[in-house]
Amino acid sequence: MSEQRGSGSSALLRGLLILLALFALAAVLRWSHLGHALHLDSLARFASWLRYDDNAPLWVRRGYVLGGISWFPVTLLILATALTLNRWLAIVCSLLGCILSAMLLYGAGRWLGRRNVMRLRQKVGSH
Repeated sequence: MSEQRGSGSSALLRGLLILLALFALAAVLRWSHLGHALHLDSLARFASWLRYDDNAPLWVRRGYVLGGISWFPVTLLILATALTLNRWLAIVCSLLGCILSAMLLYGAGRWLGRRNVMRLRQKVGSH
């Protein structure tokens, strides 16, 4: 017989914890400086600053690497890049950013070794 993963009460507890975390995130965004930094006007100012910065390709590639490390959805990064930079620069920066992020994460996995990566996978997968 196959073993079931968790009981109904543990699933309910996980659901409640996720709901509590979402409410906490909403409160932080509502009543802290982080919420003001993520306001649409602030993001638009940052995008316009980035658009005219000579180091924009460097910043964007760093953003892709940080996004890969933190498991941020690459589709959103590509969309933000396309909306911020001109067409050809956005294509090149998105491609290079994705490749650099993949190379870094592959290298980290190779350095950690198969056993440690599988152990990390089990820890992350169980949450």
